[in-house]
Amino acid sequence: MIIVFKPNAPQEAKLKVRAKLENHGFVIHESNGLNITLYGIVGDTSAFDMRTLIADDCIEKIMRVQEPFKRANRMFHPED
Repeated sequence: MIIVFKPNAPQEAKLKVRAKLENHGFVIHESNGLNITLYGIVGDTSAFDMRTLIADDCIEKIMRVQEPFKRANRMFHPED
């Protein structure tokens, strides 16, 4: 799952979302751009109710990753 925060999202709100996700056992990979922060969520999110996060004002969008993958997925390294 990927969570994209609104450009003006306060740091406290992002940390609150992070804590909620970590409490569910997920590992968070944070990426910060010039205007946008996103979280890559590692773990089985299929049973997680995204509606608990969508209601949060600081989140712009949430995207589910449809196909389970590893960071070194064969699809991304077909030459190996």
